[in-house]
Amino acid sequence: MIQRLIDQGITQFCVCPGSRNALLIQQLIQRGSEVAVTYHFEERSAAFFALGLARSSQKPVGILVTSGTAAGELLPAAMEATYTQVPLILMTADRPRRFSGTNAPQAAEQVGIFGVYASPTIEITEGDLTWQLPPRPWLKPLHLNFYLEDPMSGTLDASEQKQTSHSGIVLTLERMDEWKAQLDRAQSPLAIVGEISNTNDRLSVEAFLLHFNLACYCEATSGLRESPQLKSLRVTDLSSLTDFDAVVRLGGIPTHRVWRDLERKWKTFPVLSLSDRPYLGMARPSILLHASIAEGVHALQTDLLPKKRRPPLKDPIPEDFSPGSERHWMRWLSLNFPKGSRIFLGNSLPIRLWDEAATHDSRNYEMGASRGLNGIDGQVSTFLGWCQKDQHNYAILGDLTTLYDLAGPWVLPSLQADSIHLIVLNNGGGKIFAPMFQQKEFINSHHYSFEGLARLWKLPYHRWTTPPATLPTQGRGLIEIVCHGDEA
Repeated sequence: MIQRLIDQGITQFCVCPGSRNALLIQQLIQRGSEVAVTYHFEERSAAFFALGLARSSQKPVGILVTSGTAAGELLPAAMEATYTQVPLILMTADRPRRFSGTNAPQAAEQVGIFGVYASPTIEITEGDLTWQLPPRPWLKPLHLNFYLEDPMSGTLDASEQKQTSHSGIVLTLERMDEWKAQLDRAQSPLAIVGEISNTNDRLSVEAFLLHFNLACYCEATSGLRESPQLKSLRVTDLSSLTDFDAVVRLGGIPTHRVWRDLERKWKTFPVLSLSDRPYLGMARPSILLHASIAEGVHALQTDLLPKKRRPPLKDPIPEDFSPGSERHWMRWLSLNFPKGSRIFLGNSLPIRLWDEAATHDSRNYEMGASRGLNGIDGQVSTFLGWCQKDQHNYAILGDLTTLYDLAGPWVLPSLQADSIHLIVLNNGGGKIFAPMFQQKEFINSHHYSFEGLARLWKLPYHRWTTPPATLPTQGRGLIEIVCHGDEA
């Protein structure tokens, strides 16, 4: 696919690395001097940089991004290119077609996303070489949408290669018999609890798990991760599902990697979902009971008997982590925030670290995150809009996530909340990709400090390399934690 673009004269690329577009990036890296590539972490800026390149050279420039909100960030440059007829190629990686309409992680509806500001989308399936670029000149930017498999999941079998749409079943309360029958047949089901924002729903799910004696993995945004009542049922390690024979998803789409592993590695597991959101969250066969969570669990408890067996639970999370590591810092933070704090987890790495390393002590935290499409864009601004007066508000953010939203703190003078702190885990780049890809181009390494950002927005600044005696609880501030990536 990359060679076909080069053969058609496209040799300049602006690239924003992600896991979904990794295979295309690796091809660009291998071609070396054949192509001119610049690397960026912020898609909107990359697209405008490409606009400048194309305007200067009068040659087409490709902007390659990953899926989800990353695709949407190209729209402003596409609008400008349309009215000035600058030749841009908007190259968006996408999950395979079978994920359309599922709300699976990083699965947006990208075909036609740019509307009148791009030509009709050219849809390209992995391995397809039948497509061609239209002849120039182009009156609008071109949009190439690449359907790509997860590079970490291995090859497809024949049935998956032919599958172009999901095959799940969505039920209402009036038609819930098949859902109940599946749960009744399972001997050792595992419950995975995703985002639940309503307190009444959380209490209902907690009672449901206790009623059925279900082993459960509760994500940070479920509000149940630290529930003392669920301590005897809590699973903390999902590296293997060998102790279970079915998965019950309650609430939002899970963020844990195991949810994606259910597509391939554990694809024979029955998956039953109960959510007030009408999305299956996966492309393989599964059953969703689409209903109010409180009403759904009440109906299920009325008709089904509790489970008499459950599998042995996993070992609890370790108490100690390598000093200075991301997990060590997350454990320390989770033990030192004031009880009842509102804590916003700014995307994938902070969420993963909290789930893996934060204390399970009940501290009545209110957790927040933006997990609809898992983008790093707008996290600072979303947190500031989420802050509440008369409460302690903390955001735990990655370094690139913070840099992406440099303008976010502009709104601070208009906010009524007195206690607001931005906590930046600075590990020198997008280290979440380090275990997955060897090429340095994926990391977007940097040596920037966030002191200047704090000074710009007149925020008190703290720089920590070791845990301090106390954590600031009053006023506002930016805390930069210098940490190293965990070996794991």
